Amino acid sequence: MAFQLVPAALIVGEISTAQIAPDAITSAKISAGAVDTAALAAGAVTTAQINAAAGILGSQIANATIEGNNIQAGTITAALLAAGIVVAGIINGTEITGAQFVADGTSGQILVYNGTPAFGNLIVSISGAAGTDSSGNSYDEGVAVYNSSTGQSIVLLSGQVQLNVPSQTNPGLLYGEAPGTTILQSPEMSALDLPAVLALISSVSSGFGVPVAELPAVLINRAVPSGYTNGPGLGSSGGKNLEFASGNDANAYQTGRLTLVTAGTQLINSVTPAVITGLSVPVAATSYKYRALVLFEGNQAAGSPRFEVSSPAASAILTACKFYTVGTSDFTTNSVLTGFVTGASGTFPIPTVMAASAFYVAEFEGTATFTAAGTLALEAFCTVAADTFTIQPGSWLELYPCS
Repeated sequence: MAFQLVPAALIVGEISTAQIAPDAITSAKISAGAVDTAALAAGAVTTAQINAAAGILGSQIANATIEGNNIQAGTITAALLAAGIVVAGIINGTEITGAQFVADGTSGQILVYNGTPAFGNLIVSISGAAGTDSSGNSYDEGVAVYNSSTGQSIVLLSGQVQLNVPSQTNPGLLYGEAPGTTILQSPEMSALDLPAVLALISSVSSGFGVPVAELPAVLINRAVPSGYTNGPGLGSSGGKNLEFASGNDANAYQTGRLTLVTAGTQLINSVTPAVITGLSVPVAATSYKYRALVLFEGNQAAGSPRFEVSSPAASAILTACKFYTVGTSDFTTNSVLTGFVTGASGTFPIPTVMAASAFYVAEFEGTATFTAAGTLALEAFCTVAADTFTIQPGSWLELYPCS
């Protein structure tokens, strides 16, 4: 006699797992969909009941069966993932979104290519160390952008922008040196090459209330090259005086000049030399050229004015003087060359007796090489204290550095 077992004849709890032989129920004996999550009591299947060796294979899970909301937060941790299970090709999409990406170690790079990775089409790299990719492209330390057709690159590293061009020993640089100051530095073509450096300083940081473009000593100590005709240029002679090259005749012209002008009248009424107010200037132990023009008025028909150039000690000094009366029709024929003085503090006698209320001009021109620092000044005095004369406003002294 045959008996048939029907679900209604089973009493809950009468068949336990202990009464079922191992492997007696296989997946092949269970109809598709017969067992779903609703048919399993919570906790009925535990990890201990899953074969540790085979586990649950991906082929045993139907597509879309396990979704993100089926996995409790924190269930899968890094310790539960076997090494190497996430490899290239598993992430198969066009966008990766995350709060933080970390690239470290000798292999921690982000490389961007213009097309399929190949030699010559690396265009951007981010790396903690310089290296070479699998296609033979060299990449720099830092953040770099490449132009493979020219070999040029721009690198952001250590707060600097590096401008690289093939054949340069060191790149051009752009960086902030201090608050309000940006430095632009040219590249170097060899170990002995010297870069040009330009400091761009804001009006607040300059301390002068205006923006300043400053040429540091590395450039300012370079004289205009001999024979330079490549347009206008600026340089210096030994780092002391500014030179200008016109670009026409290859000469380096000195540009320095100081002009001093008297602001008012000054009565000269002493036989002791007195500095003409406003016509004195500090000088260093170096060479100068100077010029001066003094306009004065005679106060009575007597006496001859006296002038002298006072200065520190000099190894060579030469000063010439020319005197003439204002109002003559021809300064050339009526001017008087009074001579020259070859030492410091030499006196120039004016050989004309003054007339009352008449105006006169005295011109001075000279060169000197001072051996000590001091003051260069134009002085005036009388032959007799009563024979006075008055220096007029607009008289001037010009000083030119020569070395």
